[in-house]
Amino acid sequence: MVQGVASARAGRASIAFAVPLALLLATALVAAAASSAPKLTPRSDYSGGSIAKGKINIDLVSRSATQIVASPAGGVPVGSNFALSLMFLHCTKLKLADGEPSALGIPVPALKLRKRHGRYGFSASYTRKGLSALGVAKTITAKVKLSGTVVSPTLISGTVRVKGGACGVGSERYAAKLNKSIPVAPNA
Repeated sequence: MVQGVASARAGRASIAFAVPLALLLATALVAAAASSAPKLTPRSDYSGGSIAKGKINIDLVSRSATQIVASPAGGVPVGSNFALSLMFLHCTKLKLADGEPSALGIPVPALKLRKRHGRYGFSASYTRKGLSALGVAKTITAKVKLSGTVVSPTLISGTVRVKGGACGVGSERYAAKLNKSIPVAPNA
């Protein structure tokens, strides 16, 4: 009988030790998984475009592992040799004199990436007024919904939707890959 009581006490003691140990290990695994979510490569250009329809080109410049730099306030500087955060839409309904479609440059705001569902990403809705389509004497107001997820340190995948009259596009999926061939401005 004494032997049975001693055995039961030993069993409870090992359970009492095993439960906190299991909780500690589970917490460590969750923390490790949380820190392993891919982030941006700091001070880098990610460029790409539409996956299916070919209506957009996008460049996103990272400042840090969780920040994207805004487009320059005064628009794209002529002759810039640096990567800039910017989006171009191919306006198939606005034609140039030679019949080719026009293009519309849409500035990108500064974006702070947040962690959701185990991945870093961003989402922004914004309006840009008075935009000029290339080679067309018409200004456009663009209402933009832009989102993206860091799939890996070398890839951002997301969607863009623009309401902008002749330059609008429905929901377009894009993929922007790390592009080391274009330098990032020193102040980015």
